[in-house]
Amino acid sequence: MIKTITQSDLICYFYGEIDAQTKDYIDNNIDFNPDWVTLLNDLKEIKDSVRLEAPSSSNIQIILEESLLEENHSF
Repeated sequence: MIKTITQSDLICYFYGEIDAQTKDYIDNNIDFNPDWVTLLNDLKEIKDSVRLEAPSSSNIQIILEESLLEENHSF
């Protein structure tokens, strides 16, 4: 079976959000598609370069306090 794989398919594949049939197709054909490998490597490099940090406890406290002040209790 020949299936057209889009960039969106590869992004979903990278994040594990793809249907099983398309995942199997990519797994079985990735060695024959260097462009797919390049895109997946680029995605990995970008993901690895982004440093996600949890907000500090003081920032969380400020957000919670502000949300309480703006709450509309008339509902």
